[in-house]
Amino acid sequence: MKKLLKILLALVVLLVLAVSALLIFVDPNDYKSEIETQAKTALNRDLKINGDLGWVIFPKLGIATGQIELKNAAGFSKDNLAKIDNLSVSLDVMPLISGEIVLGQLSLDGLNFNLETNKAGVSNLEGMGSGKSAPPQSTTTDTTQPATPTKLPKLTLAGIDITNTNITVIDQKLGSETDLSIKLIELGRFELGKETSLDIILSVVTKEFVGDLNLNAKMTVQQDLSAVALNALTLNGSLKGDNVPAGKMDIDLKTAASIALSPVVADVEKLALDINGMKMDGSASVALADKTKVRFNLAATEWDLNPLIPAPKEDEATPTEEKAPAPEVEPDLSVLNTLDVDGKLTFEGFKAKGINVGKTALTVLVKDGSAKLAPLSVDLYQGNMTLNATVSHDGGRNSYQIDKVLKGVQILPLLKDAADIDMLAGNTEFNLKASGQGLTVSKIKQGLVGNGSFAIKDGALYGINIAQKLRSAKAALGSDASEEEKKTDFTALHGKFAMKNGVVDNTSLDMEAPFLRLAGKGTADILKELVDYHLKVTLVGTSKGQGGSSDLAGLAIPLKVSGSFTDPKFGLDTSGALKAKLDAEKAALKAKANEKLEKAKKEAEKKAKDKLKDKLKGFF
Repeated sequence: MKKLLKILLALVVLLVLAVSALLIFVDPNDYKSEIETQAKTALNRDLKINGDLGWVIFPKLGIATGQIELKNAAGFSKDNLAKIDNLSVSLDVMPLISGEIVLGQLSLDGLNFNLETNKAGVSNLEGMGSGKSAPPQSTTTDTTQPATPTKLPKLTLAGIDITNTNITVIDQKLGSETDLSIKLIELGRFELGKETSLDIILSVVTKEFVGDLNLNAKMTVQQDLSAVALNALTLNGSLKGDNVPAGKMDIDLKTAASIALSPVVADVEKLALDINGMKMDGSASVALADKTKVRFNLAATEWDLNPLIPAPKEDEATPTEEKAPAPEVEPDLSVLNTLDVDGKLTFEGFKAKGINVGKTALTVLVKDGSAKLAPLSVDLYQGNMTLNATVSHDGGRNSYQIDKVLKGVQILPLLKDAADIDMLAGNTEFNLKASGQGLTVSKIKQGLVGNGSFAIKDGALYGINIAQKLRSAKAALGSDASEEEKKTDFTALHGKFAMKNGVVDNTSLDMEAPFLRLAGKGTADILKELVDYHLKVTLVGTSKGQGGSSDLAGLAIPLKVSGSFTDPKFGLDTSGALKAKLDAEKAALKAKANEKLEKAKKEAEKKAKDKLKDKLKGFF
């Protein structure tokens, strides 16, 4: 026993002497240049240790630094990629004897990151770690057995304390800059290969919003550092600010995630998200490779988006001033060439700006530079809309294709809710197949080429009451006319159209109503937002069901529709039709009078001849 104590005492004395020698004879600043060189080799970036390196003795042996800078590569606006004002970490000496690394609290203050993308679209993170640190490989054949992977020593960390962090994200290509401040990040004690608690408290401050977020999880880092698992992960908190929808956004997230580091693959399972009462659950995964692979299957409840829609800002221009329209910018869809996406998303419904949408199912596919909705199915206004659409990078031309079908949709409430227009009512079917190039508003309006058809049953056309117009025309000839609602009921309205150069050419338009038939054609100029239709109304039978009777049955009456989309004008040329009818009646009366006159003339001639014959008989 005494011998054992002597051995232990000798080891302690030896350790004390070793530590004392380390502190007395070893100046860590002598190794600053070596550390900077190794960092340059490993990171392919310049590392500058501006402050002194110094030993920390109490409460544990450790080392502290002053300011450290990791320089940016050439071609970026900021000198530094990262900067640390102060860093310190302690180390337990005794566990080193058994090959175990036990680190104390890692404290880091004044961490600043500058994440930048230059005008060429190159990130300042590209090329990191591409330094050539490995020695040249031998050209001779190696006949030895493959070396077994070096096993990492057992590592224990008491915790991490990061304060006063600032992250600046700069995109010179988009001309944007965002600052993110993080007050505190704390990590509890963990060991490689063992589950440990992770608690992060974020105090986020940006130009757009402020917020406090709490993240909790059970974290496991694999012994070989190949993967990280985050079980029972929760994130909750709130964001506030003028630019935050509804001024405040409450967030509650629960999920489990696993992250593989080489290659990078993140899997999210059992996702449960709640944002201001709007809920979503499901699963998703992201794999980073030559093409980012994304898979998801998500389902959401009915979302009321109205509280999240910002109120319209007051126009700063004076009533006589007109703001110049913002220049249109064609979106860059080259990112589609880097994605491989296959996902499904369903919603129980939406409410937004008065529009009520029912169950929505969406399948998204992105591959080979094209993004597809295949399909988007929406229940709305007692009917359904199905949309198949494709948007392609197409070498920068940004082409698109659309195949849209409406069935059984009540068009009047849809128009009222969407655009506050009460122009048309009825059970609607609509088909459209179209394509084009360019995704700015003006290019879509002008470049959309396609064909379609529509049919509306048991509806009404608002803005004109054809029966009342006819009665007004009769009143001009002496009858009375009463004011009635400007609405024309119909049993069917259908037509076909073609789209090109910003003009919808309605090649055929037919309407069937209880007392009339309407037929014709017209155009709608999308660029100028004007309509121009030339139609003919033909009366059949009586106008029973819409009031009154007609003395004009069978007569074709011209109807012109013109003006803006929001305020079209209807012109029924009843005067011309009546004039034509009166002229026809006059001609008929004149012909009848002439016929009677000719008949009377013939009868008089006949009587005169007969009388003359009677007189001549007396002479013979």
